[in-house]
Amino acid sequence: MNLSNKFIKYDVDTRWNSTFRMLSDALKSRTQLEKFIHYEIDFPPFSQKDWTRLSQIHTVLSKFNEFTLFILERKPQISLIVPIYYELYDLLHDAAERKEDFADIEEDVASAVRESIKKYMKYYTLMDISNTYYTALILDPRVKGDLLLYELDNEETGRKILQVLHGNLHENYPDTID
Repeated sequence: MNLSNKFIKYDVDTRWNSTFRMLSDALKSRTQLEKFIHYEIDFPPFSQKDWTRLSQIHTVLSKFNEFTLFILERKPQISLIVPIYYELYDLLHDAAERKEDFADIEEDVASAVRESIKKYMKYYTLMDISNTYYTALILDPRVKGDLLLYELDNEETGRKILQVLHGNLHENYPDTID
């Protein structure tokens, strides 16, 4: 059929980034897949709506892939956890509520994102209840406490959190913190 050969990577259920790569490959190989499905009697044809959904899911997962590559290109740093979790929180909520870059996504994709937020919140909560991540954040000279003050709706709350974190540092490391 004069189509180029394209290998689509296998999806690993427990790795969202493998789903992203698989969708990237599938979207690039759309012509080949449509021809294959056309000649396979066991597969129902893909509609334009199916391709649109795949593209929308790919778009949502692209930010996760971007963060993975960002971490892989640098030395992993615990101080990066909080800003990444905050950005992912915003991304997931924008997609779930179909706003900003996600205003045009299908309702069923938005619904799937809403379900994924439940799983995300499990990990977000683990990060959020630990002083370790926030302490690493304020000790990072590139960030300090600015992110907390920017992200929290109430600046006074951010200042109180920073005060508690600083107090914990002084209490636990009195000879090393100025």
